[in-house]
Amino acid sequence: MAEKSFRLEIVTPEKVVFDGNVESVQVPASDGFMGVLPNHAPLLAELRVGPVSVKEAGGAERLMVIADGFLQVADNHAKILANAGERAEDIDVGRAEAAADRARALMKEHGKLEGLPIDMIRAEFALQRALWRLRIGTKRAGR
Repeated sequence: MAEKSFRLEIVTPEKVVFDGNVESVQVPASDGFMGVLPNHAPLLAELRVGPVSVKEAGGAERLMVIADGFLQVADNHAKILANAGERAEDIDVGRAEAAADRARALMKEHGKLEGLPIDMIRAEFALQRALWRLRIGTKRAGR
C-alpha cells in the first residue's frame, strides 16, 4: 500500500529546523520551485534562497525560509541540508528589515567602487535572504 506521508528533516549547521512526517513539501530549487509527495523517486537537487512550504501529516501548514543547500529524497524520506533556515514563527521582522537595509546600503556603496564583485554578490545574497524572511515573517504576522 502506498504511503500517505513521508519523513522530512530540515537541518542547518546550527540546528534542526524541522523533523516530522509530512504530506508534501515545496522547495526553492535552483531552476524553480519543486514539490515532493510521498513515494517520490530518488532525487538530489540544489536549493536556493527562498520559502519552504510544508503540509504536515495532520494537515497543518508551515512556512519556513532557507538559504541555499541541497534536497535529498530516497526511501520515502526527504532531507534538506541548508546553510541557514528559520520557521516563520521564529523570524524577527525588525531584524530582517535591518538586514535588508544593511544589504541595500552595502550594494549602493559597492556600486560606486570597482573590482569588488564578491562583496556585491554577498550583498545581493544577503538582501535576497532578508527579503524572503520579511515576506514569510510578515505573512505569519498577518501584516
